[in-house]
Amino acid sequence: MKAFLNVFVIPYFFKILNDFKKQVPYHQILVLDIDNTIADTWPEIKYQGVIKSPRFSFFKKLRPFKKRIAFLINRYPTTPIVFLSNRNVVYYNTTRNWLIQNGFSNRNFRLILTLNVEDKLRYLKLLQNHYKKVIYFDDLSYNHEHGEVKYYQIVIDALAEMELEYWGLDQIQRIK
Repeated sequence: MKAFLNVFVIPYFFKILNDFKKQVPYHQILVLDIDNTIADTWPEIKYQGVIKSPRFSFFKKLRPFKKRIAFLINRYPTTPIVFLSNRNVVYYNTTRNWLIQNGFSNRNFRLILTLNVEDKLRYLKLLQNHYKKVIYFDDLSYNHEHGEVKYYQIVIDALAEMELEYWGLDQIQRIK
């Protein structure tokens, strides 16, 4: 099913980003992950366990990291934002509404949802080709709820080859 959706989702989100680039002629762009970066996701996963049913209410009630959000808004007050999250596209409106309710209502932003973490690299490369500076915050980690944090190391290694400012899990957790 994911492969089938990719045929439609990736071109759609590429169009959104290309249109955004034309409308927002800034020199830098802020790219933010959501889960475990600005939303405290993993404790909720641990609490609820593996959920097989739709997660609309799960995503609606995620607790925001308010100090991280304030840090980002204060540090980059006019920088346009692209939220880049590994979530199913059926949660697009729920995710967008959560962002608006949690501090990003007055910001110029776009939301891109990927079907797998590696797809984030495609969008980052597109943004890197347009903006002089790409600032990227993403924990790129998983498995917190099981007590052993693991990393999407292939993606992290690919980021090291790109010319962008990357804030990983350790740096993000230090934001107070």
